[in-house]
Amino acid sequence: MRFYLHQSTIPNSFSPSKLNIGVVGIGRMGQHHALNILYHVPRARLLAVCSRHPTSLSAPKSTSSQKLESLIKTAEKHKETKLMVGFVRRFENYGDARSKIQAGLIGTPLIIRSQGTEKLDKTGFFINYARVSGGIFLDTVIHDIDLTLSFFGDSSVPKSCYATGLIAHHHEMAEFNDVDNAVGVVEFWGGKTAYYYHSRTTMHGYDNCTEIVGSEGKIGINLVPVVNEVTVSGKGGIVQEAYPSWIYVVLFETTGDRV
Repeated sequence: MRFYLHQSTIPNSFSPSKLNIGVVGIGRMGQHHALNILYHVPRARLLAVCSRHPTSLSAPKSTSSQKLESLIKTAEKHKETKLMVGFVRRFENYGDARSKIQAGLIGTPLIIRSQGTEKLDKTGFFINYARVSGGIFLDTVIHDIDLTLSFFGDSSVPKSCYATGLIAHHHEMAEFNDVDNAVGVVEFWGGKTAYYYHSRTTMHGYDNCTEIVGSEGKIGINLVPVVNEVTVSGKGGIVQEAYPSWIYVVLFETTGDRV
């Protein structure tokens, strides 16, 4: 196991006013979590990070089913270890939506429309990541699939599925059989349907939203993805800023430290 200790996190005596946090796993998301704690959480101290044997992972855990099964078996041997996938959208607004569904506010949930779109990045960073990401459905749509099970019920069983996609900007993705815009439809037993749209090429910024249509109403989450409630009115109309990227949400929305 590789183990790193940040020098600035070793005071003569640990202050009780700060929470000591260790980050397990320093992949793409792990690095952002560590930097978030280090620079944007005043009452937290990044004590250490390590690069193996994680117990909480960002989704997806792995692009290999064999590695995933091995990870589960390893965790089962250590009953004191809690293993979970960081499906972060099950919390906050989405958790509230689930509570309202379970309370029967929209009757029986029937159709879910969920999308996740990222701002176009032509710097080269995204393509290098996409080559090892496992593809757009495994990398990003997996969050919407998890939300579907959360809203429809974890016991929901797919009946059929269909997916298609295209490459609008990142033509290098043809080299590894991926796309930068994709649509998927899943029909479930019991008369329920989920529709997914994901894109790596939006112009306005990070745009994730979900609608759950029920037999007696509808719930919408983040249908207008604005940074805050500030509007600017002028010759160009009334303008609100969109989220610049998903990293903005990770670094600032989770801590309340807006820029």
